[in-house]
Amino acid sequence: MDQNNYFPVNDEDGRHFDGKWFYKFLNNGEKVRRQWLLYSKSKNAIFCFACLLFSNNDIRKSTFSNNGFKDWKHLNPSVAEHENSKNHKQNFLDWKELEKRLRDCKTIDYALQNSIKNEKEKWFCILKVIVDGILFCAKNNLALRGSSDKIGEANCGIFLSLMEVISHYNPILLAHVKHITDSNKPTISYFSHKIQNEIICIMGQQVRQTIFEQIKKSKYFSILFDCTPDKSHQEQMSQIIRYVYISNGDMIKESFIDFICTNEKSGSGISNEILNTIRNNGLDIMDCRGQFYDNGANMAGSINSVQSHILRVNELATFLPCSAHSLNLVGVHAAEVSPMMITFFGLIQNIYLFFSGSTSRWELLMQTMKITLKSHCDTRWSTKKQADSILGQIDKVNLSLQNQNQTIDVATKSLEGLIECIQNIRENGFENALNEAKKIAILINIATDFPTTRKIKRKKYDLESNETETNKSSETIVKLQCYQSLDSIITSLKWRFEKMSNISLNFSFLSGRNLSTMGIDDIKKWSDDLALLYSVDLNGDVYPNLEVALRIFLTMPVTTATCERSFSKLKLIKNYLRSTMGQERLSNLAILSIEQEIASKIDYTSIIEEFASKKARKVKFV
Repeated sequence: MDQNNYFPVNDEDGRHFDGKWFYKFLNNGEKVRRQWLLYSKSKNAIFCFACLLFSNNDIRKSTFSNNGFKDWKHLNPSVAEHENSKNHKQNFLDWKELEKRLRDCKTIDYALQNSIKNEKEKWFCILKVIVDGILFCAKNNLALRGSSDKIGEANCGIFLSLMEVISHYNPILLAHVKHITDSNKPTISYFSHKIQNEIICIMGQQVRQTIFEQIKKSKYFSILFDCTPDKSHQEQMSQIIRYVYISNGDMIKESFIDFICTNEKSGSGISNEILNTIRNNGLDIMDCRGQFYDNGANMAGSINSVQSHILRVNELATFLPCSAHSLNLVGVHAAEVSPMMITFFGLIQNIYLFFSGSTSRWELLMQTMKITLKSHCDTRWSTKKQADSILGQIDKVNLSLQNQNQTIDVATKSLEGLIECIQNIRENGFENALNEAKKIAILINIATDFPTTRKIKRKKYDLESNETETNKSSETIVKLQCYQSLDSIITSLKWRFEKMSNISLNFSFLSGRNLSTMGIDDIKKWSDDLALLYSVDLNGDVYPNLEVALRIFLTMPVTTATCERSFSKLKLIKNYLRSTMGQERLSNLAILSIEQEIASKIDYTSIIEEFASKKARKVKFV
């Protein structure tokens, strides 16, 4: 540290205190720390700690214990003279004698200090059990409170019941519980909901602070936000941050931060809340390299959406819509391209409703067909019976995209494989599917012939061709509409994931196979091209660029599935019976549940000791 920054210059003579005065040199050349010497930055003066403590009269007081010494021109010999003075030596001996007596517990208030120590140890033991009990309930999404606040009573809640069970095996906690239950007067228990909230807040902040420290060490990060209403009809926005942090073999992390209760609906309003949240968390939005939301117009639009507002602040915060959501939209649009497709999926849903509406029909279905039906859902296109079908291929890719460690290059290859697979189905799959459907129809005694349709007659106009119309068979109509749906899927996949493909192409040279086969000139060219896009982060040096570019690339997520997973926790934590839960308690319980791996590793000893020390001082000793 620059001494001029820590020890300010005196305006009068242009001098400042030098840190070398904290040490003195012996005749044999050894350097010894002056333990008594202190520097006050606010007063820009030095003091003697021993004299400050023990100079109780005017005779023993000196400049070093009164207003401080700041005559930097005369540090030599003033420091040495004070150090060798009789009063300083006596004060120094008194200081060291007090240290020894405190260490040996031989002070005049020994009994009081010993009582405080014993009381502190007792409360530490009790609070340790309370913290573990609260953490257990939080990790398992359990409601802590019941209808009664008294331990041992019926409906006292999971937390108090847990404390009662643990007291059977913990003598200190057992004595504490008996003291509470036997006392007719209000007594200190630390089982109340206020103490619960206080401890939950402390633990949640500790987990959150650990995550922020990891993010700051990683430097680059991406933000993921998504919204959903909770049981109390409040809009909850989940905040997830993705970053690269190497620890215990893990590298890519997507960490939950908190739930934000928002009433904003516009792109500008939501973006302001996001920017304020990132700023309040101590993070720099300029280090953000990716932003990911769903395909809503207020989030993903090109003019006045959230992503456009954040891009105006940081043009390197690349936006990509959630690929899993985009893939679901591909399936939804393909199922609506023709009336026949709409009718088909409606018929499938009616079949499900027919069998699921009766337990006997459902049991008969299970016994005869050995299959399980699923309700129609726009966000999950899955099928177990035909894994090689279109729905099966889409669901397989969808599941792979939702992996937390998924990267853009692997996701792009999966989507390219899906396009190729659907293209093959379009070219060769219709006849195979038709033959398979006819075999199944024969097994269940259903006619395999397509119903004939009545020929539609219409009037020809003068300019129309006089060529003879050919009636299309029902089979041909079905085939054409199937092709129409497949073409819709292929076209949508190409344009919806075009931006992801371009990003993957920009970073494609970073893969191990390309780096091992490409020449140094080619790597240099790709690296220089990428440096043009990320001029703030990259320069012309190849080797440092590769490491930084890899971190930026791995920081970019593929989906916002982690936000959806946090909503599952939200439904468990803030359910119908806990709908009045406060926002702070909700966020802290959520982070303890979602990030329970970090929560389990944090040492809360220092927090408990501080908490116990404060509570122990309130006890009246007899």
